[in-house]
Amino acid sequence: MNDEIRKMIDEEIASQMKGISFQPDGSDEKAKRIKQMTDLYELRMKDELNRAKIREDEERRIAEYGQKAIENLREEKKLKEQKKDRIVKIVTSGAELLIPLAFYGFFMVIGYKFEEKGIYSSATFKDVRKYLRPKK
Repeated sequence: MNDEIRKMIDEEIASQMKGISFQPDGSDEKAKRIKQMTDLYELRMKDELNRAKIREDEERRIAEYGQKAIENLREEKKLKEQKKDRIVKIVTSGAELLIPLAFYGFFMVIGYKFEEKGIYSSATFKDVRKYLRPKK
């Protein structure tokens, strides 16, 4: 109900109360006015209950929306962290593979330059070839 109708109901309840006070006790008119006032008051209470229920539902929906928004933010943050973890893992795996290969290749190049002519073969270069091979 809108405010105008509520005011009209309140005014009618007030006029019924005034009318009851002027009626003699035990008369049919007084009983009829009491019944009308009771009906109007019940209508007013139902309206108040409906309004309270509507406010409660709105507050609940707002709270649910807020919770969903918070959950979405947490999920986004979690996904970003997972993405960062995957990138770090990939970079680390690549570094684990490429760094030993780079050292192996570097020392192989140095060793081959040293033994370019094939006259002299060093034990150091043999050990480099033996121990610097990538192993897993």
